Amino acid sequence: MAMYENWQLFVHDGRHNHAIGVYTHGHARATKLTEEQLIQIEQFRKSHVPPRNILRFFQEQNAGFAQKIYNVVAKIKKNRMQERNTVEQVLCLSTTRDYTVFYRNREDCNMLSDIVVAHPTSIEMLRTWPYVLIMDTTYKINKKLDALKTKWKSRPDFLHYLFNNWLNPVAHKFVRCWTKSHIHFGVETTNRAESEHSVLKLWLSTCHGDLDTVFLNIDSLIEDQIADIKVPLEFSKIKEKHNAKSNHIF
Repeated sequence: MAMYENWQLFVHDGRHNHAIGVYTHGHARATKLTEEQLIQIEQFRKSHVPPRNILRFFQEQNAGFAQKIYNVVAKIKKNRMQERNTVEQVLCLSTTRDYTVFYRNREDCNMLSDIVVAHPTSIEMLRTWPYVLIMDTTYKINKKLDALKTKWKSRPDFLHYLFNNWLNPVAHKFVRCWTKSHIHFGVETTNRAESEHSVLKLWLSTCHGDLDTVFLNIDSLIEDQIADIKVPLEFSKIKEKHNAKSNHIF
């Protein structure tokens, strides 16, 4: 019995009146994240590990804190943003990483209309090899085709003849008149550009994401590719070169 000034507490039976819980799920104290786990989550997010994969990692350790993972991820992002909106965060990240940034606003409503960012090493490589560029012009071609359809929409018979007899079956045969007017070192397809698109999609992992998250993923992709380029360059400096002409074979 405990006695206080205005009330008294009587405990008739100090034993639990229910069975001990089998699972820790839903118990706040048992599922509280430790400092070590918080550090792990932050490191996972820096490596762009999706929250669902982080959750799976901890579930394999029999930890029952599903929603807390998403709360911690949201808190990490909030601390990183520091009350900046998404566009401001992208500009901040670009500046701190020495990116070259160009953007334009719409004059009628002062909203962002275009933004271009370039990695400093990418610019350095462009200056070193200014004639080696790979780009996919599919969007520009489709835009011209749409304009052609709009211009001649009153002549469906003409469009039918043009697409069915020329553009669809034999367009690849007369497109050389454009490719031969530019230096392309024998590269006449967009396979390399399409391959880069595929790699980028793997790094983005999803079509849903804020602009600042997309920026961080692309930045990591570029850093990874730069590292891949540096490896053979540095290896060539230490590799022993053999000169068969100066050695006597027999």
